[in-house]
Amino acid sequence: VLAKKFGAAVVTLEHRYYGKSSPFKTLTTENLKFLSSKQALFDLAAFRQFYQASCGYLTCNRTDESLNLKLNRANVENPWFVFGISYAGALSAWFRLKFPHLTCGSLASSGVVHAILNFTEYDQQIGKSAGPECKAVLQEVTRLVELRLTSDGEALKTIFGASAGAYAKYVNEYYVGSFGVNIQSYTQEYLKKTTLSDSESGDRLWWFQVCTEVAFFQVAPANDSIRSSKIDIGYMTKTHFLICSQIVFTNGSQDPWRHASKQNSSPGRNSKNCSSPDAVNKVRQQMIEQIDLWLSQCHAAGRSSM
Repeated sequence: VLAKKFGAAVVTLEHRYYGKSSPFKTLTTENLKFLSSKQALFDLAAFRQFYQASCGYLTCNRTDESLNLKLNRANVENPWFVFGISYAGALSAWFRLKFPHLTCGSLASSGVVHAILNFTEYDQQIGKSAGPECKAVLQEVTRLVELRLTSDGEALKTIFGASAGAYAKYVNEYYVGSFGVNIQSYTQEYLKKTTLSDSESGDRLWWFQVCTEVAFFQVAPANDSIRSSKIDIGYMTKTHFLICSQIVFTNGSQDPWRHASKQNSSPGRNSKNCSSPDAVNKVRQQMIEQIDLWLSQCHAAGRSSM
């Protein structure tokens, strides 16, 4: 909708190491050392340069022409705006802070910019959103189901019409068969393991990234350039985002992830009134107006950022 409104092209990048974008054939710990959000930000910057290049990114050979040239937009410096949700939302905010000259602004939806080691607020928000009565019922049902699974699991499956295991069959044949996911990696025994072998590469990527980055940002010095520099990423501390310009943070009042995002509300904003459709539409309209303003400023300046 926004792309049509502003006449924009939409491009989406695959994160390094995920999908087909792995630089190595094996995912050993040594090979994973280049997996980080900081590296991902530089990937985004490099891609922007490749897309926007006035001729070929590496050479001026027509066989190496940029994406911009292929769209017949030679010598045009397009204004860029970055979007993302959850981890990608954090990346979009950090990209604006890291490379303010490469983008007009950022929309970070549920952008998880806090590094929280023990994220109990997630479960607390679910309980709060459900309300005390519903929360108590959910907890009791969960307790009873877990108890019955250990004593008479087959009878319980029959109660829920799951004795044939249709969903398990679907997961095993389609999800596991098509994507090569190891079903054992979701068992309680596997999740309790604190070490992984080099052959267990399924969710090894994600946990490597989570563990190493959370550990780093918990102990990094306050003057570390990644956290506090005026032109670098001011994130991961309770007083994070020291420099925070032209970034829209949106968080649903019932979204558990909002506790890892930036939550300072705009003046006059009351979170208790944010659940109605009218309030959501109003927020969307404000987002569009803000994006429109920043893009107009970029166009007026004749460059990609202010």
